Parts: sequence; C-alpha cells; structure tokens
Amino acid sequence: MENNRIKVPDSSVVNIEYEYEEAVKQFINNSIELDGEKYIDLNTAIKLLINVSTFSSLFN
Repeated sequence: MENNRIKVPDSSVVNIEYEYEEAVKQFINNSIELDGEKYIDLNTAIKLLINVSTFSSLFN
C-alpha cells in the first residue's frame, strides 16, 4: 500500500491549527440561538467557509 502523505513542517501545522480554531470561533461568534438550537446566517457561513476552504482539501 502506498503512503501518499507528505511531511508538513511543524510551523505549518501550528498555523493550520490556529486558522482552524479561529474559523470555529467565528462560526460560534456569528451564530444565534433559537429554541435551544444554534444557527448561522447562510451568507456569513459561506464567507467563513471560503476562508477555511484549504482545510477541506486537507481531509479529502
């Protein structure tokens, strides 16, 4: 079985983790709660997802 993984410098990993954590905070900070459920405006969600689109490519 081939190993298709690449070595990522530690500084890049730290940066990726930081950016991911910031994106999660943005989702939480931009959500509202209705009847015990959290919601986020679709336009806001799209903007946030565009900012973290690099993360989705890491997990494909």
